[in-house]
Order: sequence, then structure tokens, then C-alpha cells
Amino acid sequence: GSWRSRSRRSPAGARASTPDGAIAAAKALSEQLGGRIALAISVRKTPTPTPAQLRAAGEDERMRSAREAIERDPAVREVQSTFDAVLEADSIRPLDNDQHGHGRGSV
Repeated sequence: GSWRSRSRRSPAGARASTPDGAIAAAKALSEQLGGRIALAISVRKTPTPTPAQLRAAGEDERMRSAREAIERDPAVREVQSTFDAVLEADSIRPLDNDQHGHGRGSV
């Protein structure tokens, strides 16, 4: 029998649409399924965001929120004022919380 599978990819994230990417994808699928496969790839603009685009948007929002929280923090403002310090915005990373609410990461 035959089967068909679709995967949404935006043109920017369509590495498999390149010849090398298509060959690698076909090889991986063939090994996983235990037989030869025919692979056809089409790339087009998706009407809804892809999972990768949704993740990126969420990460952007988390970074914006983390930066704003640091910039509003009274202790950070005090250090900036006392030492004429400059906040390096690119050094800020949001904390990842595990299921117990304990932070892992750095700010």
C-alpha cells in the first residue's frame, strides 16, 4: 500500500526542500519505515503559523517580558544609578521554570 503525509513548512524553514535536504529526509524515512519510498516536497506559504513560528513568537514574548522586568527592577536601577552601570540587554535570558516552580537559567 501507499500512504501520504503532510508537514507544514514555511519557505524560510523548508530545509528539506533543498536537494540535499530532500535526500536526507528520504533516506531517514526509508530507514525508519524499512523500505524504499518516493518523496515529493512542495513548499508554499502556510495559511496559519507553523509550530516553529509559534514557538519563536512565544520566545520573543518571553524575552521582551524578561527584559522589561529587569529594566523595572528597583535593585537593577539602584546599581545603574550608583555605579553608572549599563544594562546589556543581550545578556538577559528568561528563567525556565520546572514543574515545581524552581527557576533554571540565568538573568
